[in-house]
Amino acid sequence: MEIEINIVPLTKDIITCNLAVFTEMSSQLIGDYWTLDHYLAELDRKWDLSSVVYADNKLCGFIIVSEKEDSLHVNRIVVAKEFKRHSIGKLLIEKAIRDTRELNKSGLTLKVDAVNNGAINFYKKFNFEQTGTQGELLLMKLKLPE
Repeated sequence: MEIEINIVPLTKDIITCNLAVFTEMSSQLIGDYWTLDHYLAELDRKWDLSSVVYADNKLCGFIIVSEKEDSLHVNRIVVAKEFKRHSIGKLLIEKAIRDTRELNKSGLTLKVDAVNNGAINFYKKFNFEQTGTQGELLLMKLKLPE
C-alpha cells in the first residue's frame, strides 16, 4: 500500500501545535537539546526555506533551513523512525538543494555528529563533503557548480 506524502512550508503554528511530535522525532538525535525557543528562533529566510512532510496526514519529518551570506544552511533535519526508508529525508534534502540553486547560492551546509554514520553516509550520497570539525560535529558542504 502506497502512502500519500505532502510537503508544506513550516510555520510557527505547525511547530507550536505539534511541539510534542517535533520533540519526539528529535529525541533520536545525539545530544538533542532543542526547546521551543530553538524551533521558533528567527533565522534569515527560515520561514521561506523550511518544510514539513506529512505521510497519510501524519507529521513525519521536517527540515529547518536558513540563509547565510553565500549558502543555505540546514539547521535541523529529522525523519520519524517509522518513516525512515520512505525517501522522506531525500525529499527534504532535494528541496533544500533546489532552493539553494534557485537563490544562486554556492552551496548547502550542515553540521552532523561525527559518530552518526547513517546520516554522514546519507549526506555523502548527495555529494556533501566534510569541510571541517566543530567539537564533536563534522561540518559538511554540498558545493553547487557555478
